[in-house]
Amino acid sequence: MISENPTLYIVALPIGHNEDITLRALNTLKSVDCIAAEDTRTFGQFASEMKIECGQVISYHDHNEESGSQSILDKLNSGKSVALVTDAGTPNISDPGFEAVRLVRKEGFKVTPIPGVSSLTTALSVSESSGPSPHPLFLGFPPKTESARKLNFQSVSSLPYRLIYFESPHRLLAHLKDSLDIFGNRKLEVFRELTKPFESYFNGTVSTALEHYKKNKPKGEFVLIYEGTPPQSLSKEDLKKLIGKRLSQQLSNKDILNELKELTSLTRSEIYNLIEQMKSR
Repeated sequence: MISENPTLYIVALPIGHNEDITLRALNTLKSVDCIAAEDTRTFGQFASEMKIECGQVISYHDHNEESGSQSILDKLNSGKSVALVTDAGTPNISDPGFEAVRLVRKEGFKVTPIPGVSSLTTALSVSESSGPSPHPLFLGFPPKTESARKLNFQSVSSLPYRLIYFESPHRLLAHLKDSLDIFGNRKLEVFRELTKPFESYFNGTVSTALEHYKKNKPKGEFVLIYEGTPPQSLSKEDLKKLIGKRLSQQLSNKDILNELKELTSLTRSEIYNLIEQMKSR
């Protein structure tokens, strides 16, 4: 339900399949006084297809964030509510939106998220590999130049987390070449055009992905999930010392096990047996 007070709604749109939009998002877009869109023509086509009879549509994108944010604030000051949308997915996730949210909150107006689809969570939901660690690290679009991109890769190359990047088709090959130089030939999943008619999935290594997309011209938008670097494994003696310390802190077996599974190649049952041995001393 739309608030009676002027509010900025951050509305997620589908990333490809229009039926992925939520009922709440539809109702919000139909009810607000103004919609700030990354591309007014793209949104106009979407609104027509979804039979959204919206009010005024204004432009808000990377190149006018300052003036666009002020326009949104002016609408709120005049008592109108505004919905902010990007071409696809969720605003402020590697898309415009930050400046508007910052300014509107600073001026005391409410900002309400209307959640929905993001290619980040969509890719993670069907990813095969959890890597050495189940935790993902989202890094958005890497820098456009080779030197800056390599510095970005170097800064995260030793981390034990799955590394998730977005990439455009015309920079994918350069991205893969640089990541091979910095990350090495680690495992990689590549998702293309998620939820769209030509959605595809590639699972292999960085080198096989590079060869694949040399032969198959990159088209559409990509999400890449790199395997993390395995963490250095603690010795059994070091594990026992750490278990003893955690037991003295009165942590439960479950809490100790969850911490130690990231620090050793031992199985959960082997770690559990170690904990029980330490408790019986």
